[in-house]
Amino acid sequence: VVSGQKGLTDVLAAAVATHSEFAMVLPSKRYMNDVATGVADVTYFVKRLLHGDFGALPTHVKLEIGNESNWMGWVNGKFTPGEGSYGYLANAFIGAIRSVLEDPKQDPTAVSRICIGVQMGTTVDRGQSAIFDQISPANLRAVTCFVRHSALLDNLADDAAANDGYDLSFEQQKLANVKAYWDRAWSNHAPEMLISDSEWSVGSGASPSEV
Repeated sequence: VVSGQKGLTDVLAAAVATHSEFAMVLPSKRYMNDVATGVADVTYFVKRLLHGDFGALPTHVKLEIGNESNWMGWVNGKFTPGEGSYGYLANAFIGAIRSVLEDPKQDPTAVSRICIGVQMGTTVDRGQSAIFDQISPANLRAVTCFVRHSALLDNLADDAAANDGYDLSFEQQKLANVKAYWDRAWSNHAPEMLISDSEWSVGSGASPSEV
C-alpha cells in the first residue's frame, strides 16, 4: 500500500459529498483460470458494499467487469470457450452480482444504486462473438451499460491505429454486433442500449500528459 493512498472508503465518501457517480473496475485477469474464486470474491465484495462496510454509497455505482481483451481464450488462432476467456468470466461475475442484488435480505435502497458494465470487445466478429456467445440472455439483460475503450494519444493517426476510434464504419459495426446480442436477449423488445466510453491511456500514451 502506498503511504497516504486513499482507499475505497475515502473515494466513496468523496463521491457522496460531491454528488458524483462512482465507477469501479472489478479485476478479472487474475481469475481467468480460477473463476470459482473470482465468483466468491465478487459476491463477498458486493455484499460488503451493500452492508455499508465502506460507508454510504453514492446515488449511482457502476461495477465494470474489467481487463477485457479479445485474445483471452484464443491460442494460435483457435478459440476455446470456458475458463480462460472473458465472456465465460463475465457471465459468471454478472451471475454473482445478480445473486446478491436479487437477494431479498439485502437493502433494496442500496441495491437500486448498483449497475453492471461489460466490455464490448475490440474486434468486430471473433472477439465480440467469443464474449457474448458465453453470456446467458438473463445475465445480458442485467447489464446496464457496455464499455468501449478510447485512447488519448498525440495525433489522430496514432489514436486510430491504437483502437480504431476514428474509423466511424468500424465503430458502427462493433455497436451493431453488440446490439444484435442485446436485442436477442430481450426478444427484440430491448430498452435503450447504453454505452460507457472509458479512457485507458491517461498516464501512459497520452500526449501531452496534462490531457
